[in-house]
Amino acid sequence: MITTMTVGKRLDVIWGSATQGETRVFAVNIVGPDGSALIDYLRAATQVYKTVRDALQAATGTKNIPYLPLIQRRTRDMIECARVEVRRV
Repeated sequence: MITTMTVGKRLDVIWGSATQGETRVFAVNIVGPDGSALIDYLRAATQVYKTVRDALQAATGTKNIPYLPLIQRRTRDMIECARVEVRRV
């Protein structure tokens, strides 16, 4: 069971650089082997891209460098169980 305090701490970490009024969606999915492979790839790609993005920010002084896109489509073995939309106040 997740307590309210734990959820609050996790959301603080997840929100990171979110601006006031920004809305985000969090979803819980049951994931099979294909979906797991997609998520593993996205995590690895994000780690590589983060290094490049940080270096580009430092070299150019630009703060508006985009992040990698999120997963656009689920695999056939990704089943959404719950979804919540939250807005930073």
